[in-house]
Amino acid sequence: MFLCAMMLTSCWRSRTPCIYELPEGFRGWTLVEFEVDGAPALPQRDGKLLFSFPASGRLVTSSRFKEGLAKDEFYFVGQKRSPLSVSIGGSDGMIWAQVTGATGTGNVSSRTFQRFFVGSRQEFEAAANAAPIPK
Repeated sequence: MFLCAMMLTSCWRSRTPCIYELPEGFRGWTLVEFEVDGAPALPQRDGKLLFSFPASGRLVTSSRFKEGLAKDEFYFVGQKRSPLSVSIGGSDGMIWAQVTGATGTGNVSSRTFQRFFVGSRQEFEAAANAAPIPK
């Protein structure tokens, strides 16, 4: 059993960890669009990619999405910096439904995006059907 676990985890690549900073009190869906021409690249802080969201919760970057495993961090930022917990396996937290996807079909070029919800379980359940998709 241990050997199987070791073999499975060795197949997954690691990636640069990410720091997600959201305006203090933000509630709702976020959306990150990757590889947008003319958009700024993601900066780094302490060797981690920094996603600093505006009040709209939408962020565009020219950076590529990187797959793999990493320990990401989520924070509210304002007068102070407060860590946010991720909901895992239905546990209560403030970060819900983190998903990566791509737009486009057939010969139409696609764009990678990432989204997640920020809020309580009740807020997430009420907004679950309103998840944004880039155009």
